[in-house]
Amino acid sequence: MNTRKLLIILSAVIMLLSMMLAGCTSGRKDSGSTPSGETDEQAVEASQKEVEVSFPLVEKLNLKMVGVPHGNVKKDYNEMSLFQQLEKDTNVHVDWNLITSDGAREKINLMFATNDLPDAFFGPETTSSVTADKTQQLIPLNDLIDKYAPNFSKILEENEGLRDRITNQDGNIYSLPMMEDNVAETIPSAMFINKKWLDELGLALPTTTDEFYNVLQAFKDGDPNKNGKSDEIPFSFLVSHGIQGPDSLALSFGGRLPSGHMYLEDGKVVYAPIQDNNKDYYMWLNKLYREKLIDQEIFTHNADVYKAKVSGETVGAFFAWTENWAFTKDNPDYVPLLPLKGPNGQQGWNNQINQVNREAFSITVANEHPEATLAWADQFYSEEISIGATNGTVGVVLKKEGDKYVYNPIPEGMDSIAFRFDNAPGYYAPRWISQERFRKVEFNTNLQEKVNLVDMYKPYTKDVSFTYPTLSLEDEERVKQWGTDVSAKNAFYEKSLAKIVMGDTPEKALEDMVAGLKKLGADEITAIYQKYLDQ
Repeated sequence: MNTRKLLIILSAVIMLLSMMLAGCTSGRKDSGSTPSGETDEQAVEASQKEVEVSFPLVEKLNLKMVGVPHGNVKKDYNEMSLFQQLEKDTNVHVDWNLITSDGAREKINLMFATNDLPDAFFGPETTSSVTADKTQQLIPLNDLIDKYAPNFSKILEENEGLRDRITNQDGNIYSLPMMEDNVAETIPSAMFINKKWLDELGLALPTTTDEFYNVLQAFKDGDPNKNGKSDEIPFSFLVSHGIQGPDSLALSFGGRLPSGHMYLEDGKVVYAPIQDNNKDYYMWLNKLYREKLIDQEIFTHNADVYKAKVSGETVGAFFAWTENWAFTKDNPDYVPLLPLKGPNGQQGWNNQINQVNREAFSITVANEHPEATLAWADQFYSEEISIGATNGTVGVVLKKEGDKYVYNPIPEGMDSIAFRFDNAPGYYAPRWISQERFRKVEFNTNLQEKVNLVDMYKPYTKDVSFTYPTLSLEDEERVKQWGTDVSAKNAFYEKSLAKIVMGDTPEKALEDMVAGLKKLGADEITAIYQKYLDQ
């Protein structure tokens, strides 16, 4: 190749490289100017310009969300009038992935592990702020709340300390909360007994644990339903259930087993199952079970089977939210029972305080429209949609009269629960029901009964409720593992309880349970909570 040709080739290469470099430089954000003459500062300011969100959106926005519906929900959310109206008002369409509570945590953890994320998680217990801190898969909502959530911002202003309660240890908010300051929620459980059977056998309402034992024996042996068969179930419940479980009766024996098993006593955090004062209660359950006075399926039947037994009127005594829950109407054959006095004259009933659930709505990094998504979620914090999501869609289940919300007639062939949950998600939604909002809603039959039951049991309660604090990442991880071992996947407590209640050596089984819970870290967990309480 001659020198002239080589120079031509080299010149062409140099020119080409110069053009490429110029093009790259002119397109870089850190250059001194842009092709349009815009400075770096102007470009950054433009990129940070606030996105405007005005509903209904001009163009339909499609989002993917994961939700865990309440057990009473039988429909897809998009078939509910509340979500249909919300889509009409906002022009936001949601493709729902609704997963049942059984195994929900495992499925959601897999989504995070594989980074197969929806745009948002809807409802309580769907996400964890710890995950956001460790993997940055949830976006901080702090600035977005101030700009795109006027309803929730107003709630923050009106509720001192709420911002701190929903803020993570790193200073960020990753989830919108939900709260229902509902007097009906303060005493979840009530005990009912078959008055018709008592009358048939000539027995009075029992007032002590001894009298109750005698009644159960009569229910078992006396054929109170008069069908000539030994098919009566004297006493049934759901094990370790805060509403349909029997643990309020621990107070009759000097013990205490509140829902969640943590409580405060003289400023100290106490984990109930390892306390000596619950031994007599556990032994009493064993006695009733072994004498077949307790439903022999308490450790195997589920909520649907339990309700079928109760509503079929084959059960003598049971626990429930209300009688209306069991029979969908007033049933004069069953009456509520006051707390029983134990061997030493003690009696009491479990209660709880209404707590803020920090995890009710979270947005993931997969979401390309976080501003509009948060503005959509903010609708649930308005008075009308909060009330509608909780009690049934306004305009369908409820109607507004002045500043009150009253119930429309229930369609023929439906009950109040089906009417409500066919139209709205109920408890498992981001929402805010203050006492003021709660009292604006007409009390339906079920709620009025519940308020009456709260008034009946309240004199027998003692406020020992434990407010769960915001934990550090390390402590949160430890508490989560404890929950997995004891209550969730591994269910050590319930498995141990089965051995105590059903076994031939209940005292040994109780000793083993206490030792096992301590080995799993019961004292460590209470110390973690105590640390934050002391702070």
